[in-house]
Parts: sequence; C-alpha cells; structure tokens
Amino acid sequence: MIKYADLSKYGSIIEDIELFIDALPVEAVLLSPGKEVVAGNQPAVEKGLIDGVKCHKGWVNLDNPCPWCLAGETIKSGEVVDHIVCAGFDDQGKMIVVEKDGIIIDAHWYPVAKDLYIHFVGICHKEPELREEAYKNIKALLEVLSPENPGYADDSINSIIKAAEMQP
Repeated sequence: MIKYADLSKYGSIIEDIELFIDALPVEAVLLSPGKEVVAGNQPAVEKGLIDGVKCHKGWVNLDNPCPWCLAGETIKSGEVVDHIVCAGFDDQGKMIVVEKDGIIIDAHWYPVAKDLYIHFVGICHKEPELREEAYKNIKALLEVLSPENPGYADDSINSIIKAAEMQP
C-alpha cells in the first residue's frame, strides 16, 4: 500500500488494512471524508488514484461524485455500505446509471475511523469465467471484512449474481 499521509495515529489496524488492500485485485483506496486519496494499492496508483485526488476524478475522471456514490452514508453512519449498480455513459461520455446494457459495478465503502474509510469497486464481467472469478474474490473479501456475519458474503454475492443476470 502506498501511503500519502502519516497514518500512525490509527495504530495497528493500518497493518491489517494494508494487507487487505494490497491483496485486492482491483483498485482500492483509503479516503478522507472529503473523498481524497490518502493511501492506495498498486492498481489504484496505476489508475491515477494518488495523493489528494478525489476518488471520482481518479476512477472515472468526473468533476463531481459518481451518481451512485454512497460514501456519505458510510461517513454519517459509520457502517459498511455496499451498492450494486448498472452504469453506462450518456451521449457526452458522462457516466450515468442505466437500466440495462451497462457495466455491473459492485461498490464498497468500509469505515476504518471517523475520518477514514476504505473504498473499492469490483466490475462484474459478462464473460462467465471472469464473472465467476470476480464473485470468488469478492466473496473472500467480504468474509474477511464481516467475520461476525457469516451469511453476509453469500447474501452479497447472490445480490450481485441477480443484478448480473438482469443484463442482456
């Protein structure tokens, strides 16, 4: 994990977060409440999610938050927020939520402290072998993040599968 800020005030939990983030096969970042990147894994850095960049600017080059962003809920409630959405682009190339023919985006926000949260996004592919691999990775991560709720990972994966099956 590449750190852009001194995270020592959070103690040993940063070591666990670092292991988790570095194990993710997708871009994963630690964000401030203002959605600025304070740390990220190698895929995030390669995507442009670097020091101080807002997540929506680094991920999809938007000047404003993604239309499905639920980071505010995580910040307000201090609880995990998972959201599955079908995204596409309008005629001007702006990312929007669509009913069909889009990309299934599986977005996650996990609070670490009052002023820090993990954010990562999984893309659910239409190709069966890629989709199955994505489900397997997401389920493994959810099991690590929610050990107190063993059914949570299965429920989340079932929701993702249902959303993907709605795609033409």
